[in-house]
Amino acid sequence: MRRLLRPAKAAASVAAGAAVLASLGEVAYADSIFSFRRQPAAPPPPPPPDAPAPAAASSGSSGFDPEELERGARALRQINGSRYAKLLFGLMQSQEETRLAEMAAEKVRHDIYWKVKEIEAKRKMGEEYRENLKQQSQIEAQRLRYEDELAKKRKQEEREAERRQDAELVRMQEIGALKREQARRATEQKILEQELQTLKERAKNDRETNKENAISNAKAKAHEAKLTEDYERRMLVELMNGEREKWLAAINTTFQHIEGGLRTLLTDRSKLVMGIGGVTALAAGVYTTRFVWRSYNFRCHKQ
Repeated sequence: MRRLLRPAKAAASVAAGAAVLASLGEVAYADSIFSFRRQPAAPPPPPPPDAPAPAAASSGSSGFDPEELERGARALRQINGSRYAKLLFGLMQSQEETRLAEMAAEKVRHDIYWKVKEIEAKRKMGEEYRENLKQQSQIEAQRLRYEDELAKKRKQEEREAERRQDAELVRMQEIGALKREQARRATEQKILEQELQTLKERAKNDRETNKENAISNAKAKAHEAKLTEDYERRMLVELMNGEREKWLAAINTTFQHIEGGLRTLLTDRSKLVMGIGGVTALAAGVYTTRFVWRSYNFRCHKQ
């Protein structure tokens, strides 16, 4: 396939040389100095992609055009027969060198372009990496701040919960202490009421007992006083009955003495006055004795 392509390239070169040779006919001479005006070379086309290679292979494999080869051979004979053959070959060589230099420069520009693109891509990648790193740092900082805020909030909530628990515990303790105090007061009140009830019942029993004892004592004393009075009355009656005669004798003797005294008093004035005083004193003693006896009996009956 390469052998088929090489004659085609040679034919193309020969055709190009023939065109150059035709253009040389128009060269002008001035003052015996040869001046050659060179056409500017077209910029080299960009490197063809790898895809058209199969097409070239397919065109080569499809067959070779003999007319192009004949035209190339005819042009080569014309060039060889021309007096400008050497100049033409030099020109072609210089054009080839220029083309190769331009291709090398294009390759360098292409390499520089891709190097710049690569550097730009790396710079963009670096910027993107820095931006991503910055964003990651910001995200990490935000995450750390968020976690810190969450930790602070959690600690604050825990402290609030502990304060609420402590307050609830204190409140429950206060309620428990209040209930215990109320229970203690209720117990003390109940015990006090029981003691008061016991004291009341005891006082009532004591009053009833004292009343019964007083009644019993009063009855006993009244009975005793009555018995004593009866006994004294009997004794007095017996004494009076036993000593009636003595009393009568004494009374007779007394009246005899009184009669004698009266006679004496009637005859003697001073003795009369003394006798009246003695009788008065005797009467006062008798009445005093009766009053004392009645008062004693009244008190005994009252008790």
